[in-house]
Amino acid sequence: MLLIKCCAERNFKSLPIAMVYMQHELIALAGQTLDLCPGLSVRRFARRLTQCFDRHLGKSGLTVSQFSVLTAILLLEAEATAAEIARQLDADRSTLSRELSLLKSRGLIETRQITGRRHALQLSLEGEALYREAWKNWRSGAKEVDAIFGTERVSQVR
Repeated sequence: MLLIKCCAERNFKSLPIAMVYMQHELIALAGQTLDLCPGLSVRRFARRLTQCFDRHLGKSGLTVSQFSVLTAILLLEAEATAAEIARQLDADRSTLSRELSLLKSRGLIETRQITGRRHALQLSLEGEALYREAWKNWRSGAKEVDAIFGTERVSQVR
């Protein structure tokens, strides 16, 4: 229907010519979107940041997501429940659940009962030692990010 309408509006004599025109029109729109869309730009920027931090934190055996979870647990201290960690990181509960399971299976975090059915998470001794090592690698990653993108641009994201 759209193709026939395009033919009629632009006075094309054949459908193949209209199809080529519409394809070029769509490509032009996509190009503008890629150049102008802040959502796509932010996602591309975030992927590059993640790759950089993952490369540095990988030396410690962590990803930036896992490092973020460990950081949230440390900051929340006694209130480090899964719900609070999810709120702190603005994370999806199912994604967080996978990260927590992996960190628990590696022996980096432990669960302790707060009251009744409430449980909080804390870093194990091994988790604390790894965090100290990983923090140095994270710091190296942060310096690289500042060098690549510029401290002003990175500060705008914070």
